Amino acid sequence: MNNLFKQLEEDKISLSYLGPISDGITDKFTSLSESYLKNSSQLGKISNRTCFLIAECFQNTIRHREDGVNLSGHRDFFHLGVHDNGVVLCTSNLIRKEHIAGLKEKITHINSLDTGALKSLHHEVLTGTEGLSAKGGAGLGLIEMARKSSLPLKFNFREKDAVMAEFFLALELRHPGETLPVARVSDGLENELKFYEALLQDNILMLFKGEFSREIVAPLIQMMDVNILGEKEIAVSEKKGLITFIEVIQNILNHAKVINGGKSGIFSISNRQGRLVIEGGNFVEESKVDGMMNILGSLKNMKMEDVMSLYKQRMAVPEITPEGNSGLGLLEKARNSSMDFTYDFDKSSEPGTFFTLKINL
Repeated sequence: MNNLFKQLEEDKISLSYLGPISDGITDKFTSLSESYLKNSSQLGKISNRTCFLIAECFQNTIRHREDGVNLSGHRDFFHLGVHDNGVVLCTSNLIRKEHIAGLKEKITHINSLDTGALKSLHHEVLTGTEGLSAKGGAGLGLIEMARKSSLPLKFNFREKDAVMAEFFLALELRHPGETLPVARVSDGLENELKFYEALLQDNILMLFKGEFSREIVAPLIQMMDVNILGEKEIAVSEKKGLITFIEVIQNILNHAKVINGGKSGIFSISNRQGRLVIEGGNFVEESKVDGMMNILGSLKNMKMEDVMSLYKQRMAVPEITPEGNSGLGLLEKARNSSMDFTYDFDKSSEPGTFFTLKINL
């Protein structure tokens, strides 16, 4: 977790999702981006455009993907990254190789047009001058993306077998007045492809890094409930998975060290051979480290029946403890995982000790 946190250090918010793309997930990404951007004095002006582009990216994925095809080594992918100067969106889905040439030609043509020419092309498509394609229009969604972002669309295709290929699309949106000499996304999407491959290799279904607040946490919980647990890919009860996930987030909200006025952390949700693995990490105050280590060490050495007995006692006669919530959060995680959890305190990190908790359900 600490290495991923460092890798995403420049991102104020980073949310990646790997799994079935549906219209319902659009609202979660939109809600999360709105919650952060509208409270940002620097990026507030691009909040509406970002929400529009999130919706267009999802629609583009749904429009161009090949339905009913599942290939080993691929999952549909959506990534939102918010940084100091703007926003990066990246998607991936499967398409038939026969569509690559036409799609590449269409995007290359759109990228070659200036603002006025894009507006004219947009009008031609809307009025029917340009013909409609089987995949939902003459690139209207792509044209809208280029117009709203005001920067070239970046893309890549990777062949998967004799019939199918992965289509990657990325775009940038910068706040008004920003004139960075170098784009954050390269033409070939090299960094984005490496990041996607790393998530895929670790069987990660969702990854979030950023500042934790009640407003940002709400759509994340909905994604966990509907888009991950609801897909029935993992052999764990929805109640157990959701409660444990909420407890991990609650732990970050309660115990993360305040840095630059906010509490930042990271979590991932993975599917490891049908088991749900939830991992969270955050910096903690040095004054809390010894106490947390003692509590977790004692808990790890307990037998399951002792954990259950203590859990019932705490439920019946709650008392406030240093870890908060009567210690029920840690006991809940231990109980739900049948004691299959690990933790780490990395004291070599900056700006302090980085705490990681991994729970196997």
